[in-house]
Amino acid sequence: KGARDAIPLFEPKWDGSHFAWLWAYLREENCFSPWWIKRADTRINQDMPSADELHNRLIEFVAGRDQGRSYHQGIISAFEFKPSAYISKLTVPMLQTGLSARDEHLSQAQVIEFLAAHIGRADVPPPAPRAKPIFNALWDDFVSVPGGQLHVQRNSDVSTMPLLVQHDAASSTGTVDPITRSFIGKRTVLAFDMPGSGESDNIIGYDNIDVEHYAQVLHAALETLGLDKVDFYGMWGGGFVGLDLALIKPKQVRRLVMSNVFEHIGEEQRLIQANYTPEIMPVWHGGHVMQCWHQMRDQGIYYPWFDRTIRGVIPREPFIETQMVHERVCSLLKAGNMYRTAYQSHFRYPTYEKLKRSTVPTLIATTTWDPNNPHTQAAAKAAPNAQLQYLDDDFTKWGESFMPFLEAGDH
Repeated sequence: KGARDAIPLFEPKWDGSHFAWLWAYLREENCFSPWWIKRADTRINQDMPSADELHNRLIEFVAGRDQGRSYHQGIISAFEFKPSAYISKLTVPMLQTGLSARDEHLSQAQVIEFLAAHIGRADVPPPAPRAKPIFNALWDDFVSVPGGQLHVQRNSDVSTMPLLVQHDAASSTGTVDPITRSFIGKRTVLAFDMPGSGESDNIIGYDNIDVEHYAQVLHAALETLGLDKVDFYGMWGGGFVGLDLALIKPKQVRRLVMSNVFEHIGEEQRLIQANYTPEIMPVWHGGHVMQCWHQMRDQGIYYPWFDRTIRGVIPREPFIETQMVHERVCSLLKAGNMYRTAYQSHFRYPTYEKLKRSTVPTLIATTTWDPNNPHTQAAAKAAPNAQLQYLDDDFTKWGESFMPFLEAGDH
């Protein structure tokens, strides 16, 4: 049986079983070669990698833009490639290796020795060119900040006051992509991955982090881009980052839009802080990945997601579209336990007190079904410069609904 027939597509399934298959596939790759032929003569004589190593390989598998869906193309190409037709044509130094049945470290040592012998002998490549705008599309760039870089998606088809679109915790630019994309041709728009999320470096660590740390990093990124003033939209906890940016740099935020905000206090805060962000702990059988799947999926059915009783049911059509849940899980896996840091900083955020101090014109928006509606309404009353707006159930329409508020600041 050839590779083309043996290698299945990696397609998200409603029950998360595609992740169970992925974990089994990563284990099987370390047992047999090729992995789909289980015989004594295809057995690989080496240790099974640790759960942490397999987890890292899983993250690499889903880390790309297509989140693992085209993995089969690379594997099939490798298996069907005929190197003998090309090796004789090579004009550069080459080392061909293979694992030794007796000592797998032998090949590694040869590779290191070979590389050391040839370091510095090749021409120094030219510096990478700057990213160029792509018309009618979001294009990717990286912005230098102290300690590393932030990934950003941008579009500048029109020249307006820039609008920064910020995702929430345990997420990435992919979560807000439909909203960011809706501004193409209407506003200069950009969306950052938070530090430690998506493709951005974790430059703030894990300990003693609050929302202001995220705001300071975004300020540094805007300084690098030469943007001294922006409009800001933040989804859920992403709105807190915009609010803190408006407080620490009041002249940098012209207009602020926050959707679905909250402030948890007392027993509610204690329960959410204790249960909402379980640690991601890789286990040998991969059960932790299924935990991530059901955790993200249940967020579209219950609030808080761990209250799986009739009391916790969200009174709306279930928001559990399979591709969306897959996107959320991939973002969660890439962020790792950094997601706990982000969420916890949002759960203890003093929303009402911060809003009272803000002088920035603010639009506070919510949907009729949002379990945090009372929080959002209270937030709108707390802010001296805020107005409340209800949103369409289809969040791809949210961006368009913000336009009147944003355009009011253009005059």
